[in-house]
Amino acid sequence: MNVPLYTYGTGNPGAATSKFLPVFGPAGASGNWTGSESRAQTEMETSGTFSNLAVYVESNTTTGTTTIRMRINGANGNSVVTFTTGTGWQEDASNTDSLDNDEKVNYSYVGPTTITALSIIGPQGLFAPSGTVNPFSSLLMDWNGTTTDQYFPISSQSNGFGTTEGNFQTNVPFAATLQKCWTNNDINSRTGGTNDVIRSRINGGNGNIAVTLTLGAAAEYEDTSNTDSITAGDLVCLMFDANATSGRSNNRGIRIELSATDNVLFTGTRDGLGNNDADSYIPIRGLSGRQGSTQDTETNVQHRTDIAFTWSHLWGNSVLGVTNTIVIRTRINAGNGNQSITWTGASGEREDTSNTDAVAIGDLVNHFNDSTAGSGIVNNLSSMIAAGVAAGVVSKNLFVKQAVNRASTY
Repeated sequence: MNVPLYTYGTGNPGAATSKFLPVFGPAGASGNWTGSESRAQTEMETSGTFSNLAVYVESNTTTGTTTIRMRINGANGNSVVTFTTGTGWQEDASNTDSLDNDEKVNYSYVGPTTITALSIIGPQGLFAPSGTVNPFSSLLMDWNGTTTDQYFPISSQSNGFGTTEGNFQTNVPFAATLQKCWTNNDINSRTGGTNDVIRSRINGGNGNIAVTLTLGAAAEYEDTSNTDSITAGDLVCLMFDANATSGRSNNRGIRIELSATDNVLFTGTRDGLGNNDADSYIPIRGLSGRQGSTQDTETNVQHRTDIAFTWSHLWGNSVLGVTNTIVIRTRINAGNGNQSITWTGASGEREDTSNTDAVAIGDLVNHFNDSTAGSGIVNNLSSMIAAGVAAGVVSKNLFVKQAVNRASTY
């Protein structure tokens, strides 16, 4: 089973420099590549094979070579994309990387010597796990002095968290198991009280998964023993259970898996639509922060599919409500798909359980925010795919993201 991995990085990472992105989670703030490799690294909990590394080069006027590759434990992997001139999709269809348990993985970028114009969208790839799991992760979670519990989505933007749980919950439309939570707690000056805990949350209550962060002890922590059984329709997120009374806790990556007999991909971020015009586009993988005018250009947010699948169960939730009408649609090859969900002057969950979209290999997919003037927030979006991987075999993949449709009211 090949699981598609979509990381949303965008823009110009810079000339003659090294930058990094996570493989299973979001980019940094506003889709930016980060200069810290440790911030981009996430630990493997299940082994598998990575292939088909690809990026979309939207603009390119440079001198020298651009290199994007897989990194494993801070060293170069086999998968690599290099280009000097030209635009369009760049893909490594030949090389693969074996990713083993406890290895730390990320993408790297090395820029050309001189850049007049360079815009890169992606990267993306395929992951064939050894079991029925799909990995996802979040970036830097930096709690500084807080004594209030904080919530964040299963796969989040850099520092995307808050005290209102509903802003970060995401629907899971099928039965699954949540498991194997890990974090790199590389700064920990927390004192007083008791140990902080990163917990799973299911339908507003504590799950079984609990990663305990020892007061004042910077280290890697994980819970590989406890699991949560997810029922179709459950709302899932994570919580920083703040038990210490002061100090800083800096987690440079929070890694977790969702497992099901049909295989599940569960990814997403806090997705801010920073512009206030009526229409904008949203990547299927999600954004990491408010993108402003970036989302007015559809090619900025498209991902290419390397497997054929049936796209279904488009879902969203508006916690604070809207004063206008907001419609979220599926998009395939720059045209509207069949699925849509609508809010008109009201909050709540919406799901399209009737319509589906057939997606072929090579199709370009994303979402469309079709709304009228006014205020309102759609906090979360999710959708499911069922991909044929062999005769008689079906696997389900869930894309999860969060969207803010009117930044002024967030």
